[in-house]
Amino acid sequence: MTDFKSGKARTYDLFNSMPGGRARAVLQEDPDDYWGTGSAALGTIADRQTAAVDAHFAAGLVYEYYLTVHGRRGFDGKDTPMKSFVHVGSKYNNAFFDVDTNAMYYGDGSRDPSNLAACEKYGPLTTLDIAAHEITHGVTDTSARLTYTDSFGGLNEATSDIMSVCVMDYAASKGKRPAGAGAFLLGGDMWRNKTCPKPFVRDMKDPVADKSSFSCWSPLLDQKLVNVAAERLTNPLRPVGLFNYCEVDVHHSSGPANRFFWLLSKGFSACPSAGKPASIGIPAACKLWYRALTVYFTPVTDYFEARFATAQAAADLHGADSPEVAAVHAAWDVVGVPTATDGSGPQCDPTYATKPSTCSASR
Repeated sequence: MTDFKSGKARTYDLFNSMPGGRARAVLQEDPDDYWGTGSAALGTIADRQTAAVDAHFAAGLVYEYYLTVHGRRGFDGKDTPMKSFVHVGSKYNNAFFDVDTNAMYYGDGSRDPSNLAACEKYGPLTTLDIAAHEITHGVTDTSARLTYTDSFGGLNEATSDIMSVCVMDYAASKGKRPAGAGAFLLGGDMWRNKTCPKPFVRDMKDPVADKSSFSCWSPLLDQKLVNVAAERLTNPLRPVGLFNYCEVDVHHSSGPANRFFWLLSKGFSACPSAGKPASIGIPAACKLWYRALTVYFTPVTDYFEARFATAQAAADLHGADSPEVAAVHAAWDVVGVPTATDGSGPQCDPTYATKPSTCSASR
């Protein structure tokens, strides 16, 4: 398949081999133009075309979003053609973007098509939110180039989670996805059984729900090794770890920024609280974050710097004294990001981590 409207994007079947070496990759073609048998997100992998169609659709929609909303042509802004490879590896539970090959790679996951209700299995990973997340790594790698470690890496991962929400919201506005369907639950579409204990990869509203991510900022996010036991005594929103010392994975140090974005875009309005401003809406929050990423973020932007980069982006777009700037600072305050380089500033507010009953439907 070749999409001439979306930067000549192409989609291939990798026939369950891994990239590189003698991997067999075949461009997807169909003489009768009748593609697939169902949704790959629901586990249908009998017809290999299904995953290819989903990946191709997602790549085109992500391209459309960045071009229409941000004026960006492709992941690198240069309309470099992107390739998508589906059926990567055997029961491969991952998807990733490789900036060196300008390509997306999607595993099938480990789901057994005969038991779609199983909670421990998911895939294929060709859902729109996963595609948007991974392709956005290409955007970050060709703009801010956030270093993939410590808080810089957490902001890198958060950027992909955030822009995934932006693409999902855009798709809903165009009638290409049900409105409000799990936009803040990354990976939620990979589970057919929504009664599973954790039918998502990350919960941006309540990051600690995955029992690994931080919901609030901590100075320990900027250290390679952290003492989990000591941190747990002072930060009740730090997930319970299994070891006294552990390396903070960038997927988990993304939590404070993810929670910030939920509050900024929707959370303050969904969960009203005295003294807190109204949220600014997903589209406005997306434009603000994208501007911060492409204008102000650097490879070593940390949470403190991200706070002021996003505030400056809000001022650029709406004015220095605008409600949007106030909302940015209020959201960073809730997740405890400091206002000074010595780490002083607001303390984490646990109110928004407990799913209060006053919250309206917010995912």
